[in-house]
Amino acid sequence: MQHESTGRFRVLDRSHNPEVLVLVSVPESPADRMNKEFNPVSVKILNSVASVVSAGNLIEATLSWSNEHARLEDFKRLSETTFEYIDDISPVFEAASTLWQAAVREQDGLRGRVTRGTDSQPNGALYVFAEQSGVRNLFDEFQSGTTPLEPLLQRVDDQRETSDETSPAPETEQDRAVFILRPIGDPFVIVYITFEKYGVLANTIRSTYGDDESINASGPLRFHR
Repeated sequence: MQHESTGRFRVLDRSHNPEVLVLVSVPESPADRMNKEFNPVSVKILNSVASVVSAGNLIEATLSWSNEHARLEDFKRLSETTFEYIDDISPVFEAASTLWQAAVREQDGLRGRVTRGTDSQPNGALYVFAEQSGVRNLFDEFQSGTTPLEPLLQRVDDQRETSDETSPAPETEQDRAVFILRPIGDPFVIVYITFEKYGVLANTIRSTYGDDESINASGPLRFHR
């Protein structure tokens, strides 16, 4: 027996199977987010879909189930937000180092703050996570969806709705870039939600931590408070 459901989903990284896409359900209202578990689901896709969607995209999709297997029947892309994973970064920029030092002092596993550009307007939400002991690997867990990034993205929109200051446009109106960064030799993972996908901040992160080794050695990023 087959049944269908329609909802909002975040596209995660592709699975090892080119015919499978990993999605996580995204609630639309704050009330729906209470006690929400962001469990990833693997769905079968047509080959043509693989070239259309990327990790981080927000979509409205119809899924069908036959037994325990899900299939993507139809979808509409709501945003072209991207998740960009960059490992072994060096050096770590000052704002992230400061958050990490504060987390160590307070024995806190997570620290975050809003960053601002040279015009004093908010340009991103920066989070630093302590690496978990044992077999857990936060960088990999964010990529697979085992540990969800979605609550951080929703926190940006929730704060936007209650803030009196100039706030970023909602994601469905302005695509974002989310950078998941792991420093060399330091026991923490950085998640940086930049409010403009191709804004100055996002492009600075890309140019600083890109594949070109000469760019990686250019020096630390600095952000206005």
